Amino acid sequence: MPLRDIRILDLTRGLSGSLATKYLANYGAEVIKIEPPEGDPTRRYAPIRNGESLYFRYLSAGKKSVLLDYAQPEGAALLRPLLRKADVVCADFRPSEAKALGLDYESLKAEKPDLILASVTPYGLTGPLAEAPASSLTVQARSVAMDMTGMPGGYPVQSGPSIPEHYAAGYLATAVTLALIDREKFDAEKRCRDAKIPCCAVLDVREIVDAENTRVCGFLQQQGDFRFPSMPVILAETPPPTANGSPPWGPTTTPSFRKEETTMGMLDGVKVLDFTHAYAGPFCTMTMADFGAQVIKIEKVSGGDQARSWGPFKNGYSGYYASFNRGKKSLPLDLRAPEAKEIIRRLIAESDIICSNFKAGTMEKMGFSYEEVRQIKPDIIFAELSGFGSKGALSAYAAYDNVMQAVSGVMDLNGFPDGVPQKIGPAIGDSYSGLVLLLGITIAYYRKLKTGQGCRVDATMLGSLITALEYPVMEYTDCGKLLHRDGNRSPWYAPGDVYRAKDSYVALSVKTDTMWQTFLERTGFPQKANYQTAALRLENRDALKTDLEAFLKDTTGKELEAKLAGTDIPAAEVMGIAESLQDPQLLARDMVLTVKDPVLGDIQLVGDPMKLSENPVRTDVPSPTLGQDTKAILLGLGYRQEELDDMKHHNIIAWEE
Repeated sequence: MPLRDIRILDLTRGLSGSLATKYLANYGAEVIKIEPPEGDPTRRYAPIRNGESLYFRYLSAGKKSVLLDYAQPEGAALLRPLLRKADVVCADFRPSEAKALGLDYESLKAEKPDLILASVTPYGLTGPLAEAPASSLTVQARSVAMDMTGMPGGYPVQSGPSIPEHYAAGYLATAVTLALIDREKFDAEKRCRDAKIPCCAVLDVREIVDAENTRVCGFLQQQGDFRFPSMPVILAETPPPTANGSPPWGPTTTPSFRKEETTMGMLDGVKVLDFTHAYAGPFCTMTMADFGAQVIKIEKVSGGDQARSWGPFKNGYSGYYASFNRGKKSLPLDLRAPEAKEIIRRLIAESDIICSNFKAGTMEKMGFSYEEVRQIKPDIIFAELSGFGSKGALSAYAAYDNVMQAVSGVMDLNGFPDGVPQKIGPAIGDSYSGLVLLLGITIAYYRKLKTGQGCRVDATMLGSLITALEYPVMEYTDCGKLLHRDGNRSPWYAPGDVYRAKDSYVALSVKTDTMWQTFLERTGFPQKANYQTAALRLENRDALKTDLEAFLKDTTGKELEAKLAGTDIPAAEVMGIAESLQDPQLLARDMVLTVKDPVLGDIQLVGDPMKLSENPVRTDVPSPTLGQDTKAILLGLGYRQEELDDMKHHNIIAWEE
């Protein structure tokens, strides 16, 4: 298994961290979950069967468990030996909490200099909101995603599944793997010194579970007597193991980490041959370029990537293309020509990774299947992202985000009970599957550093989105309950919804009676008998929403945020693009970038959410104009200028004049 030599101490207490460490455990990492004496909070996540959380079983399969109160001196002393033996610590503490526990980066680095600390928090460890409380609902409100989803003139709509948590988990697991790659490369250097039209019906969870494509492609996994989504990315030579079960809850002894010696394993010097187009694949390869990889983008000789024809436009150039292709080099080729295929073969011989996102079977038709590519470069990492995978009745179909949200069940769960299914505004079918592909590639590359062996990485848009539906899937397959879309309402507490205020919509999450009392004190909202307890508020949530919106009609969203500032109550005004670009938190986290583009001029792009302390990303390199690097690349491969002129004359290659 690629991560079998990695020891991870899991101090996380929420969904994002638990998902990230699950992904890493699935690829062999030894994960020890530290739980408080009363058990991890995820042990109380629905669905519950026979008094046991099926969600916890899903999240913690293959992990070890230790009950330890490290907030107490005795528990803290017991934690230190585990910290010293760990390669990675995953945590979700607020900065002040981590500092008080002695589990902040500076303290841990002083104790173990090569330790990787991976933190996941709602708003990051820096910026004005670093200590602010949050819920999935309020994060979506601040992220623009909610403002982009819903019917015109209606309430903004949250995404049905826990989309923010799944993105955070994917980024956290990828950041861990990038840090492992960087550490392994440093250690190695030290040792060396010493076309069909896509359409489909909107499917619900029941139809997804029963679908032939789900069975054939193995999108669901059986563990004992319950089913849940499988990993969405497959490494052909090292498939994830069948889950070994989640750890029991009870007294345990401190387990010993494995004693195997580390043998070998950020992306400087990594060469990527990029066949991707549109959104999902370019999103993945752009992130690799952000972290230092040399990415050569193969484009159509006439017109280039289809995204070059997508708006918005400025000076005749696509801002869409510019958003997902920064830091790359452009090489347009007519891949039908033998001369172009020979160029590709020469590039393969110098590449570490090949990445594509065509329909299944397209690379084979071009003569560049995994088997053929391995004949040229045996240690190649061959990464493919398709809509539906290489098996099943849907494998030959093209896929775009709206189709994937429909066929995966995501769209059926998004929207209001009496309304139509809603597409989530941002193209999550593209960006999330691109993130899943990136995670698979980084794990495969770490394995290559350790073993010298290449790997095929197979990810699908459908599998990626189904993975985000583990809760509704388990409710249906194991409890017989088919969940339906329910707008923005929390099924567990109230207020937990989006409310109309004087000038905007506000997301509000009041989870406990203590938080409710604080809300009453800070806002002056009148207490009523039918709202006195959490159970009563949930039972009367429709009446509560009516009363709250009547109360907030003279209060702006910002005023409500200010009244609740400094409390533990998550509250956020639903933000649009214009407000988001000026958001102090996003600016403090370098999530709004200004890049100097030679055609577009100064443009604002979205930054990378992964922040690595020792190796910051480089995001100041603009996207390439079509063919701007053709000559440099081909001359570097040994071609003569007269050969280039001849191929250009025959429209096999192109470059900018």
